[in-house]
Amino acid sequence: MSKSANGPTRQKAPRKPRPSIQPPLETQDGGDPRAALGEIIYTERMRLGISQEELAARAGLDRTYVSGMERGLRNPTFLVLLRLARELAIDPAILVRIEIRKAPTNL
Repeated sequence: MSKSANGPTRQKAPRKPRPSIQPPLETQDGGDPRAALGEIIYTERMRLGISQEELAARAGLDRTYVSGMERGLRNPTFLVLLRLARELAIDPAILVRIEIRKAPTNL
């Protein structure tokens, strides 16, 4: 126990991660949807002929964040996807037009 102005306090035990009750999402070919999104971002950025740094600056993001998205390591928020679509001059739906493998049904 440590002391604070209000007396002794207990340190919280670290939380254990909860097991996922959802099966992992996969694309039709068994890939990670984040990697599929990254390929779309990369392809559209190359189409415009701009660097990650340029796209990041235009979208108000850090270059390392753009890099992480392109490599499938980041989960961008909805608002980030909208900003990327604007700066890539594409319909936002293009960024999420990824076919997900359907989960097996156990009836």
